[in-house]
Amino acid sequence: MTRHEKQRPGRAGGPAGGVDQDRAATWVFGPARVEETLQGIPNQVRRVLVRTGPLQSRHQALLKIARARGVPLQRVPNQYLDRISAGARHQGAACEVSPVAWLALGEVLSMDPKPSRLLLLDRIEDPRNFGALVRAADGAGVDAVLVPKRGAAPPSPVAIAASAGGPRPPPPPPSCASRARRLP
Repeated sequence: MTRHEKQRPGRAGGPAGGVDQDRAATWVFGPARVEETLQGIPNQVRRVLVRTGPLQSRHQALLKIARARGVPLQRVPNQYLDRISAGARHQGAACEVSPVAWLALGEVLSMDPKPSRLLLLDRIEDPRNFGALVRAADGAGVDAVLVPKRGAAPPSPVAIAASAGGPRPPPPPPSCASRARRLP
């Protein structure tokens, strides 16, 4: 089963015109976070947006890294970044990441090789706590994080930023599964 962030109605006026589905995407904002994401999980980055106009060295570095990793780039007006960030500090850079793949518990338990370390999270509603726990789980070698279908923080941009909050790049998200009723 796949879980997606809530879709919002599209609007005209995105960087290439047409329907704007960007508000339903999962975004990481700020040059440092975008660079961490490009370094850590480049295969999950759908595209990088950098503001138009003169670029600082940190923005030029992002362009170089994205090109080297084969990630699509777009130069967009600062106003567009303001709109998709909804008030978050973007500092002229953002990247769209693929949504986390949600699997049923049976799918996780039938993985080959069998997951040996599972983390069950219940009622973790704060996305920062969710992200920090995913980062800790990665450091501890956890193979999958089990979360309930309801009553848990989704892997949002805030959770992604929290999971990237350290000296090393963010981990690839472990497999996530819905908690089954048969678990205590």
